[in-house]
Amino acid sequence: MVGQGDGSCNSMEIKYQKQKYKIYDLTNTICKMAQKRALVAAVLSSCGASEFFTQDLEMNSEFREMNSALEGRDWTGGAE
Repeated sequence: MVGQGDGSCNSMEIKYQKQKYKIYDLTNTICKMAQKRALVAAVLSSCGASEFFTQDLEMNSEFREMNSALEGRDWTGGAE
């Protein structure tokens, strides 16, 4: 199986602006993050797994409904 994915990252992202990096550390971090994003994109598109996995769970209405249903559940099994 062969797949391809695109990934990008830049120093203007908020998480990189808030932290103090040396320029060579920041360059390496940005490069690695772009590679990781490309890998994830390639795997999801090659395997057709995009319909099963998402990165935006908070935006998924089914997830919100399931989460609110589980919030009131007793997870202790009645034990105190």
